[in-house]
Amino acid sequence: MNERPELRDWLRPLEPPPGGVAGLRRRLARRDRRRAAARGAAAALVLVALIAAGALTLREVDRERRRVPDWARNDLMAVELGLVEAPSEPVSVPPAERNRLAVAPIPTRDARVVMYLVGSR
Repeated sequence: MNERPELRDWLRPLEPPPGGVAGLRRRLARRDRRRAAARGAAAALVLVALIAAGALTLREVDRERRRVPDWARNDLMAVELGLVEAPSEPVSVPPAERNRLAVAPIPTRDARVVMYLVGSR
């Protein structure tokens, strides 16, 4: 009734790999070369991503550093430091005040004297 299988039935004979040990070594070497190339490509991709992230971060930091608060837009120190451009006229109105202030030059006889009429609402 209960027949015990023979040990030979459980163990299959293994065939040697094609090409023998030399063929096995060639296949393993080829696989190692492919893995090394893939690791090199992955490392290069990570390096490019890090450089791009660093460049974008530095660009944002530079943009934030160049951003000047509204209160300093017409500040002489900001002009001297090169943070903002010097106004084209000796008198200028900040952008936030342009809707309620008006400035008009008044001609004078002496070119060295500059006068402005300033009005506000």
